[in-house]
Amino acid sequence: MFFSNYSILFVSELNKPFWSMKLKKDWSLAYFLYYIFKITFWLYLVTICLEILNTSTSGSVFSLQPIPVQVEIDELKGVNDIRTENISVNIYDAMRGSMSIDARISDYPGAFFYYFGIGFFNWLVLLIGLYFGGELFKKVAEGDPFSAQNPRYLFIIGWSFIIPSAIYVALAYLPIPLIEGLDLPPGIEVKRILYNQDWHLISGIVSIVFGYVFKEGARIYEEQKLTV
Repeated sequence: MFFSNYSILFVSELNKPFWSMKLKKDWSLAYFLYYIFKITFWLYLVTICLEILNTSTSGSVFSLQPIPVQVEIDELKGVNDIRTENISVNIYDAMRGSMSIDARISDYPGAFFYYFGIGFFNWLVLLIGLYFGGELFKKVAEGDPFSAQNPRYLFIIGWSFIIPSAIYVALAYLPIPLIEGLDLPPGIEVKRILYNQDWHLISGIVSIVFGYVFKEGARIYEEQKLTV
């Protein structure tokens, strides 16, 4: 029930084109952020639709964005780039990089849905954050910062970032189809898919904390109205 009502709200908003937003004469920072969130939301959505269309017509396997991976290079093991009497700089063998895959979907349907799902999920998290963030700033811009909906928007944004951070950790221990079987040059090995989950976790926690602040503010505001 927590997400059901807002999933309907999220889907209904997709039926409204971005050009239907009415510009306000009384500009404020809240309105500015609202329009930024809305415009960015639609830009991301259009990009996703184009990627899906391109995937369906090209017959190739690739994710919505390059796949971040951790690569180990044997030649870098134990390499000391700088060594003085007081300083020693070591270059670690584990490095971050990105890989894109190009193969026919009919040959590797499982791998296609695997990587397509990971890419789509990453985009979906951003869309949820942009949509509900825009709704939050809209309420603030309209002079209703203590609306009961604002804490809910923040909670949805928070959990939408915290849950993926746990999923990204799990991805590091899951198989990486096609990439694992590649004939790479000697001394180079792709170890795992490595999405950066730190900023998701921090953003989610901050959003939930602000959600409780807004919730308490809304409660105090309602009590003051009843007192008056």
